Amino acid sequence: MAMTGNAVRKTLLVLVAIGILGSHSLSRGEEANWELLDSEPDHSDFYYNKSSISRSPEGITSVWAKVAYTEEGKADTLRILKAKAYENLAYSLYLYDIDCKGMKSHLKQIVHYDNKGNRIKEFNLAEKTAWEDIPINSRLESIADAECGKNDP
Repeated sequence: MAMTGNAVRKTLLVLVAIGILGSHSLSRGEEANWELLDSEPDHSDFYYNKSSISRSPEGITSVWAKVAYTEEGKADTLRILKAKAYENLAYSLYLYDIDCKGMKSHLKQIVHYDNKGNRIKEFNLAEKTAWEDIPINSRLESIADAECGKNDP
């Protein structure tokens, strides 16, 4: 039995959607390799995902950072966020671009998760934030210290 034009288009659309979703899950399917860089027992632990590192030809390093909150750190953060939706906050992920030569960073995304690993809220900030100097002795500087200079020509 031959397929009509509409049936062919629908089938192709489904196959394209499966291909896009499939490739998306493969690219995000690699296991995270969180390395602890800093611990403040009265607030949070700070990690970066070594397996998420990507470097552009222009010298920009992209990396995911993770802040896992202690009870005290969660309480501090809830005072800032002031929203009931965050009452089960466990950790937050931050996507940064780092300009290693200029020691600047650009916060592109924040995702907050609850204690069951469910996404609470996501903020896409790439168009809303500017490049900033990386503060000296900051957690972000520890990522730059660990990753800048790697794979440079």
